[in-house]
Amino acid sequence: MQTARQVIYLFLFIATTLVVGATGHAEQSGPVDITIASLRGPTGVGMAPALLDQPIVGEHARISVEVVPEPSVMVGRLAAGEVAVGMLPSNVAAQLYNRGIPVQIAAVTLWGVLYVVGTDETVQEWTDLRGRSVQAIARGAGPDIMLRHILSRNGVDPDSEVELDYRYGHVELAQLLIAGEVETAVLPEPFVTQVLSRADGVDVRLDFQEAWQDLYDSRYPQTVIVVRRDIAEENPEAIAEALAVIRSGWDTVLADPDAAGGLVDRTDLGLPGAVVTAALPRFNAEYVGAADAADRLDEYFRVLFAAEPRAIGGALPDDDIYLR
Repeated sequence: MQTARQVIYLFLFIATTLVVGATGHAEQSGPVDITIASLRGPTGVGMAPALLDQPIVGEHARISVEVVPEPSVMVGRLAAGEVAVGMLPSNVAAQLYNRGIPVQIAAVTLWGVLYVVGTDETVQEWTDLRGRSVQAIARGAGPDIMLRHILSRNGVDPDSEVELDYRYGHVELAQLLIAGEVETAVLPEPFVTQVLSRADGVDVRLDFQEAWQDLYDSRYPQTVIVVRRDIAEENPEAIAEALAVIRSGWDTVLADPDAAGGLVDRTDLGLPGAVVTAALPRFNAEYVGAADAADRLDEYFRVLFAAEPRAIGGALPDDDIYLR
């Protein structure tokens, strides 16, 4: 008997096939194998339904999903052509594109999961970080550039007016906050929720996503779905079906956070289901196709390029980076 999710998938397959078929692409002779690589952690939460139902067979694609531990592994799998669809920080997608790896951005899924958390109730504005020590993360990468940019735009010199300490990774930093050994830190979800549920007096003090909105009247496009251009050109209907599975998965988990936690508990995403249920509102998750997200991505890439060109591979990507 088909599950409800499989019925949804089949409906989406029919819908996307009609849309793509109208473009005049030749029909495929049968389902082609499409592998979606999902990152372990919050980026992969929307894939929980597909992970449990795979393989998913539509008219044009036979879809399997695998979980990879970190972006560097994803990069290798995409570069080697071993997966057709993957999930990456948006700046890493730009790096790949600028290296000549044939990838295109198909959608944004997470619109920022970064927060400043801590015990100091006097930290209510970004200017309140002046003169303080802040435990930061990912030196030189997207989260670090964002922190420095937001501080600068709020009149705080990140090099001279704030002591930024990069000694700890996410897991260790979360444990130090819980133990009361760190006062103020930058953390992504779901670590924020894990800390809040176990540490007295720790709360979200500042929201990167709100800061970006205030600065640019736009959303912070942190995580994207990318596809191999060659596979998309050869099998557009199959890629459309794979993207429909991802969109449907996010719709499913966002519609019922309690059930989403139960799904995640049955996967290899490395997250406690209860934490996912509590953290989902701060995931800022929404599947938005590249055609609608391009302007916001372009703006983000311009900010990163101005701050550190290497963060996006040394050049602003042209419009061909987007799957339209």
